[in-house]
Order: sequence, then structure tokens, then C-alpha cells
Amino acid sequence: MDENEELLQPASKNGVFYGTISFLATSIAAYAMIRKGNYRAALLLYRHSGGGGLNFYKQQENGQLKRSFAIDYHHFWDHTTKQSAWKLHYHRGENANQIKKHRPYEGGW
Repeated sequence: MDENEELLQPASKNGVFYGTISFLATSIAAYAMIRKGNYRAALLLYRHSGGGGLNFYKQQENGQLKRSFAIDYHHFWDHTTKQSAWKLHYHRGENANQIKKHRPYEGGW
């Protein structure tokens, strides 16, 4: 082994650890948002596309709920590959045009 090379640990060992930490941090953050009272969470199954997702809604002053973030896994048309695909992705944004876009999960949240 060259002195510039370093010994890498198996990705699965680190992946499980960081995945667990990410899940716990996300769960605690979601719980804090919900406890504060102005956010709601919903686990939804999508009949049309055949998948599901975890959606976060912010309660507006008029009492209506506005989707602010979502993590989804369902079937949709991928414009980059020009094919139908099942992908883990997320939605975010300030307006309806931004929130409807399927943003691919690329790892590393």
C-alpha cells in the first residue's frame, strides 16, 4: 500500500451508523416542529402513482395547511432519463411551482 492511500472502512458499517443518527435527528426535529403547534405531519399512500411519502404541512394564519416539505417514494416520469422511474425524492419550496418538483435524493442528508 502506498503512503498516500488510506485504509477505508466498509461503507455498510458507517452507513448504518450515520443512517441511524440521521433518522434520530430527523425524528427529533419533526417532533419538535409538531409540538410547537404550527406544523403537522402525515404519512400518505398515493393510489394514483402507487407509492407513499411523509409530508410536512405548516398551518397558515387562516387555518389552512400548506405543504412545506415531503419525502416520497413513488412512480413518476423522470425528465432527465426520459423514462418512468421509481425513485426516492423530496419536495421543498416556498410556492406551489417549487414544491411540485421531484428533487432526487442523492444521499448525504
